[in-house]
Amino acid sequence: MLIWGAQSDVVTVDEAEEFQRLVPHAEVQRLPEADHMLTGDRNDGFGDLIVDFVGRTPAGPLSP
Repeated sequence: MLIWGAQSDVVTVDEAEEFQRLVPHAEVQRLPEADHMLTGDRNDGFGDLIVDFVGRTPAGPLSP
């Protein structure tokens, strides 16, 4: 999963689209009103996206 801030000056729309093209099975989410530091800019929105993603993702094998 790639979560990128809509107002990021580090990750552009083109780069997010390129990532999606290179990793087509990955989920890409855009977080409005956030710059590059998602957890500092929109901690609530970041948390919501992570909780939703984890809830929809099957658990894999646990590493020792």
